[in-house]
Amino acid sequence: ALMACVTMTLMGKSGIQELAQINMDRAYYLRGQIGKLQGFRVSMDAPIFNEFIVESVKPFSQIEKKLLKQKIIPGLDLSRFYPDKKNQFLVCATETKEKEDLDRFVEALSQC
Repeated sequence: ALMACVTMTLMGKSGIQELAQINMDRAYYLRGQIGKLQGFRVSMDAPIFNEFIVESVKPFSQIEKKLLKQKIIPGLDLSRFYPDKKNQFLVCATETKEKEDLDRFVEALSQC
């Protein structure tokens, strides 16, 4: 908590706003790219910040196994916490990932 407080103080109000905009832009970009993939569905109408839900026609465990082999974290399996969210997973895009990272994730998903 102290580290977060120091970081926010150093960034200032405009820095935090800029960071939030970057996070939102990357999440919207990633959601749009995943939305183009066959076998995956995202809600294009739902408001998001840096996280959104992806639904797959394939079992999440299969996707997870393939992505982890490529050292890509696939997201959070929502069925672990919500049994009715079968084959749905939470994906997050933040300032820590560049466009190339997001594109690599999308390309890997397309191969699942």
